[in-house]
Amino acid sequence: MPTVDVSAGGRTLVWNNDAAARATISGGPPENAVPGDLLLAFVSVVSANNPVTITPPSGWTQFFTPSYLNGLFSTQFRVYRRIMQAGDTTWSWDVPSDTADEGLLILRVTGFDANLPIDSAPTSPAGSSDTGSPPSQAISTTSPDALVFNFITYKNSSKLDGGAINTNYPTNMTGILLQPSRTSSSAIIMGLAFRDAPTVGIYNQDPWPNLSASNDIDYVNLYSFSIRNGLGGGVTISNVTPTTLANGQTGITITGTGFGATQGSGQVRIGTSNSNPATGAVAQAVTAWSDTSITITAVQGALPSGSTVFLYVTENGGTSNSTGFPVSFGASAAQLIAAPRRQVFVIDKTIQH
Repeated sequence: MPTVDVSAGGRTLVWNNDAAARATISGGPPENAVPGDLLLAFVSVVSANNPVTITPPSGWTQFFTPSYLNGLFSTQFRVYRRIMQAGDTTWSWDVPSDTADEGLLILRVTGFDANLPIDSAPTSPAGSSDTGSPPSQAISTTSPDALVFNFITYKNSSKLDGGAINTNYPTNMTGILLQPSRTSSSAIIMGLAFRDAPTVGIYNQDPWPNLSASNDIDYVNLYSFSIRNGLGGGVTISNVTPTTLANGQTGITITGTGFGATQGSGQVRIGTSNSNPATGAVAQAVTAWSDTSITITAVQGALPSGSTVFLYVTENGGTSNSTGFPVSFGASAAQLIAAPRRQVFVIDKTIQH
């Protein structure tokens, strides 16, 4: 099922926490992220205008655009997704220059369905203005072993001035982040929690506690969405025939599951790492592709001969088998044809008396 990397290396968090004019908020992939991972980006800004335009970098798909206006200013937040690619470094979101307290969280998720990562569309935000915590939210899942997220932003008019954050995580969820934009004056607090959803059905989220006017809470925004399971583990390779390859050799067959019915932007690579398809990778020439079988012509490139290397299938959505399938390169097809032949003669010498 989908897994959230809750370690420090599983997230990137950036705050622009002053009122200076800024045109962008930028961040890179989490330290632990590798090609094929699902990246979720949560962007939150505060503005005197409503709505505001936030422009994502290329390759990020937006799937939620809520906002909340309390009469003086608004908090705007967006959620985006992207499949991590080799060579990804830093991304920048364009924001209006009048915004302050811009927040960016990029989160790493594995074990998801790359063809349809988002299971349930996010619920409309439950907004509240000096009336306490917004109501609990319920979300329906459509695939088993999903992962439900609950994301909150709220403004504390006296935060923080040395005080503690007013809330904590919902009791039936696992916390990921509860972070203020600043430690003095009023602040925006961003929170994120999740829970497993093992069966298809409706999941109710417990409230974030202690959010009320008496705690100087001006407003609260809350919403939920879920991530689909990888439907059996995503891409798996059961066999490669043969496993000893020659450069230029045709008709090499890869069998397994989760390749996808059509190739699209999918690819087959052979590299030097058994855990990262991008390390020392050489793209192979695909001649046939189906969901359970791929045929390639071997391309050795700079890969060594006589050593174990690792084959990966990356399907159209960007997901690869998590562990490389071991193969090796022997002599090239041309070398096999051109190799000199050695003839052996047996002389039958019979000695007669």
